[in-house]
Amino acid sequence: MVVVADEVFAANGIERRNARRVERERIARETRAGRAIEPTRQDASAPAFPAERHTTSNGGGSFGVWFLTVLAALAAIRLCLEVGERRRERRVREAGARDGARDGARDGGASGADDPAEAS
Repeated sequence: MVVVADEVFAANGIERRNARRVERERIARETRAGRAIEPTRQDASAPAFPAERHTTSNGGGSFGVWFLTVLAALAAIRLCLEVGERRRERRVREAGARDGARDGARDGGASGADDPAEAS
């Protein structure tokens, strides 16, 4: 957008018709503002449909209540499965550590190579 003085328009032979159009639109707006709104419904005397038209203001769209409920349920199931898997892994590790400590105590802390019966 270029902003120039009125003299520049006149010097270059550019007509400024926009001001006249804007003034006509302003007058038309004021005229319409004083009049009552005219109904344009074609079937006012005998409606073509018995019920109100459908609306999207009460739900609809891609994330409805049911979709969000199912999504939350799936997330809860996934969380429960993850917690259960971690508990199983921890039990296996703890059982392995207990078994390893028990085996070491049974051997008296010595490995199989230090046992004189196994060395011969």
